[in-house]
Amino acid sequence: MRRVAFVSYYFPPIGGAGAQRPARFVRYLREHAWDPIVVTGPGPAEGRWTPRDEALLADIPPDVEIRRVSGPEPPHSIGWTARAERWFGNETPWARWWFDGAVAAGAGLEDVDLVYAWMSPFESATAAAELGRRLGRRGSPTSAIRGHSTK
Repeated sequence: MRRVAFVSYYFPPIGGAGAQRPARFVRYLREHAWDPIVVTGPGPAEGRWTPRDEALLADIPPDVEIRRVSGPEPPHSIGWTARAERWFGNETPWARWWFDGAVAAGAGLEDVDLVYAWMSPFESATAAAELGRRLGRRGSPTSAIRGHSTK
């Protein structure tokens, strides 16, 4: 069975629309010969877009390895600071926390054939790319889907 590092900030016990698809995706990966290792956020959050959903977590096979980024999360910028970050393309404290945490949580994984990023939030792409680089995985998503080596 091939192994996939599945990078997704939204994952149970967080519920809501953002966590349902990654949870279902991970739930069925083994049926397609992929053993998932999930790299995700710290879990319970206190936002309206991240309600707690224990039933969604219960759908994940209990032996799936889940590596969580340490919390607490830095607050999102607001006001002029948020505007300046967008206008000037500055990295936010939250984006830096997610990138550093996801890469650290995935460090040390062995025999990973693919690093897959669930693209919500978009910062997951850079974290997955760096994790893939550190794990020695390179290549296009298309080559991995077709079953070719991702080295």
